[in-house]
Amino acid sequence: MKKSTSSKLLTSSKISKTSKNSKTRSNHTHDIKFESFNKLYNYVFTNLGWTILAKAHGNDNKVNHYMSSLHRLHNSIEQKIHSVHCPDKKNDLKIMLKNLEILIKHVNKDF
Repeated sequence: MKKSTSSKLLTSSKISKTSKNSKTRSNHTHDIKFESFNKLYNYVFTNLGWTILAKAHGNDNKVNHYMSSLHRLHNSIEQKIHSVHCPDKKNDLKIMLKNLEILIKHVNKDF
């Protein structure tokens, strides 16, 4: 099965690491680069239209995946805000989080 773009971004951006001695995973959102947040942020906004079409055609799996991506991104940005020291990047993340919360509210209402 082919991975979606959001899954690839989350996987490739080191959202979780596997230790050498263990097969368990732990979250390391502080390892995610700002550019990866930016790509995933753009992805969720540009894919809203495709998700609306998927919903209209009864493809609830794609809708659920999209909503899950929104919530994972929200949680990751919240965690990243606490670990970033650069005031400009922290402010950018806060703006992204606020806009994402508006999108989530809209999606929860419509889907």
